[in-house]
Amino acid sequence: MAKVDRIELQKQLDIITPVEYKNGLYFKRDDYYTVCGVKGGKSRSAYQIINNALNNNKNIFVTAGSRMSPQCEIVSTICEKLGLVCHLFMPQGKETSVIKNICQNKNSTIHFVKAGYNNVIISHAQKFAEENNYCYIPFGMECVENIEITKHQVQNIPDNVKRIVIPCGSGMSMISVIKGLNYYRMFDKKVLGVIVGKDPTKTFKRFLQHNLFEIISIDYSFVKSELDYHQTPKVTTINDVDLDIVYESKCIPFLKENDLLWIVGKRL
Repeated sequence: MAKVDRIELQKQLDIITPVEYKNGLYFKRDDYYTVCGVKGGKSRSAYQIINNALNNNKNIFVTAGSRMSPQCEIVSTICEKLGLVCHLFMPQGKETSVIKNICQNKNSTIHFVKAGYNNVIISHAQKFAEENNYCYIPFGMECVENIEITKHQVQNIPDNVKRIVIPCGSGMSMISVIKGLNYYRMFDKKVLGVIVGKDPTKTFKRFLQHNLFEIISIDYSFVKSELDYHQTPKVTTINDVDLDIVYESKCIPFLKENDLLWIVGKRL
């Protein structure tokens, strides 16, 4: 991709995605953000990491995820549009729509790992990246770049919103929101994370609770979804807004009037 195109894409990172109000609920539409044909807050973070790596003369990328992983699909699609090579580490198993979409990208190679545990898959990906001096894009976008680019999205949250509800997978989007509220001194707002999958405690300690140079004054808490990561809720739409079947739709039971649902994205 020509340099001028990357400059234009970099400008898009600063776009603040809209907040919509529908029938008593607010929706932060971070799923509207688009780069290289992919949507959502994770695509913003992925592009930021890729762009930083390109500026440091690294142009081959490695990441890891499940067979339903939006991250793997996002990284694959961005790399394809930019003409970059990427390697994706995923567990063996049944073919999914994500894998089918990735297989259409000629610059992507999927490495199927026998063990299905995330830590094993991540270890394989990290080792491969290190041995070949490729850029590793962290599982769950667990990196400071993600937080620093996403935290500014809180700026247009309406004053009368007092609680933000957000799905918590890796925990990084929720951490970014908390950091943003703290940065912009929006101390009157609470954050409820709906846990979908792993326990986010270690990630929060790593990126939020162990920072001696920043006092977090935002009230946040967690609630665990009654449904497993792989279970699809019966209801996946609220107030005519279609939600991701793995993450955002599992927040529906916990929403109250005048809450803001933070929509990180919706799988392709």
